[in-house]
Parts: sequence; structure tokens; C-alpha cells
Amino acid sequence: MVDESGFTRFGSHFFRFICRVGGEEYASGVYFSEPCSDERFRLVFPAIRDTLSWLEQHIEEIRGQVRRRLPLDASPAVFDSTEVVSFSLSVHENENEPVLNVAYGASNDGVYVSVQIKNRSEYSVRLND
Repeated sequence: MVDESGFTRFGSHFFRFICRVGGEEYASGVYFSEPCSDERFRLVFPAIRDTLSWLEQHIEEIRGQVRRRLPLDASPAVFDSTEVVSFSLSVHENENEPVLNVAYGASNDGVYVSVQIKNRSEYSVRLND
């Protein structure tokens, strides 16, 4: 798993990192809704690390949860043919727990479904328009 030194700051709101999930390597990032000082990043980093570890350990379970929550206009058969194409984290003002964003699609065909996961239990699944 990635440590604090693996994050590169881009401006005052975004940190980029590379992480392996489900056997694949992804370039990803953490977006802060307000300017993030080094002190704030260090404060939130344990929750970022824990969220990434949870993602790695539960990637198949997350997929099952997303499938159960597909919007009515989404096709389960199409979803079953997708893979994780990207993920990111966002940290909102006055919160220390990041929101996990995962996109499922085909590497050559874009995003089919995206999900936001808050507190590792609150799933918001959206069909990409």
C-alpha cells in the first residue's frame, strides 16, 4: 500500500498517487474541497491510507454492492462485463473521512457506472450519461 511519501501535491487542493488495486496499478488522486495545508494532509492521511487498504481488501465485495444498487435503467449484464477503470478520493470541508469514488467501464469504451462510497457503507450509484 502507498505511504505518505507516495503522494505528490498539485496546487492547493489535489494530491496524486499511484496504487495497486485488484492486481492492477492505477494513477489516482485525492481532492480536497478547500485548500489543504501539509498539516491537514498529515491529519487526514491515516484515513486515506485506511480507505485505500479497505478498497484493496474489499474490491469484489464492493462490486457486488454496486451491482445490487444499480439504477433501474442500468443493465446488470453490461455491468458484469465492466472493470474498475478509475478511482479517487475526495475530502470535504470539515471532514476527515474521505469519500471513495469508483468508476466501472471498459478500458476502451469509457465509464458505464460510477459509485461514491461514504463511511464504507453509504453507496450512491449512478449510471454515466
